[in-house]
This record gives sequence, structure tokens and C-alpha cells, in this order.
Amino acid sequence: MDDLGSDRDQLSKVLDALLEGDAALWNSLRGRIARYVAFHFKAPLAAGQDLVSEILKVLLENLRSRQFRGGSLRTLNSYIYGIARFRTLRAAQLARREGKLETGDCELRRDGATTENPETIASARELMAKILAEIDPRSRELLSLKFIKGWSDQEIAEHLQMTKNAVSTAICRAIQKARNLDCLQGIL
Repeated sequence: MDDLGSDRDQLSKVLDALLEGDAALWNSLRGRIARYVAFHFKAPLAAGQDLVSEILKVLLENLRSRQFRGGSLRTLNSYIYGIARFRTLRAAQLARREGKLETGDCELRRDGATTENPETIASARELMAKILAEIDPRSRELLSLKFIKGWSDQEIAEHLQMTKNAVSTAICRAIQKARNLDCLQGIL
């Protein structure tokens, strides 16, 4: 029990320091997020710096509004990673959609591999079309909004007039249904 108490105490101290504007802690976070963005989002330096600033702004707003409800430093790290990942994905999608950056200049990399191979994209689209054709309409709508349009769970919740948690649960269930489809049995 003491470990839980001490972890919560550490978390409380870190959160208080962040909310009080501890410069060293914010600079440390800025560095970590900048490394994440630089690795995953290939874009001009200014765009990367803007993205890092945006991520930090969203993090601060979320902490101030008490949206983070975790109980440990580990969950805080996961929360920060989630914000950084979502905002980086979103920035890449918007940049491609608006044509501000060439596809080769703006991509999300996983393990250093590029994801912009046209053959890979075509086969992924074909597979997604098969999945969407075989699932129920509600699951189709949720997966389309999430993975084709790139909406966040919160945006989907507002659009469908649901809670964010209900959307997250419904998306997980839709993904599970999709995994059980015949068209995926040879792949997964």
C-alpha cells in the first residue's frame, strides 16, 4: 500500500509543478515531445516546433481542466504520449489533405519504415473496403469516422451525440467484429 501512496504523492507533486509552470519540468517535456515529433513527423522545422507547442498547450489545458484522471506517473506518461501521438497523426493528415506538404515530406513512421508506399496504401484501402462492406452499419460508421476521416473519439462522440467512453467502447467492439471477419482470417 505504501508504494501506491508514494506513487500518487509523486504524481501529485509532478502535476502541481506542471500547473505552477515549473520551467525545468516543461523544458524536459518539450524536449521529449520534440524528439517524438521529430522521429515520427517529417516536416520542416517550423512545422515541427509549432506542433510541439500545440501539444504542450493541449496538455496544459487538459491538466488545468482535470481531464487527466490517472493515478500514477506511468499513466501520466501514457496520457502525454497519447496526446502527442494523436496530434502528430492529425497534423500529418491535415498537411496531406491541405497539400501544404508533399506526401514524402510528411509521414508517420513506425520503427523507421516509411508508410507511403503506394502499393501498401492501395492494399490497405482495398482491405478496409472489404471490412466495411461486411460489418453492420453502426460499426461501419464508427470505423469510417475513426480510420478514414481520422476523427478523434471526442469528435465522433459529439457528432453521434454519445459519450467519449461509449464511442471508445463501440470502436473497440467494432474492431473486434472486424478481426473475426472471414476476409481477415488469412491475414491476422
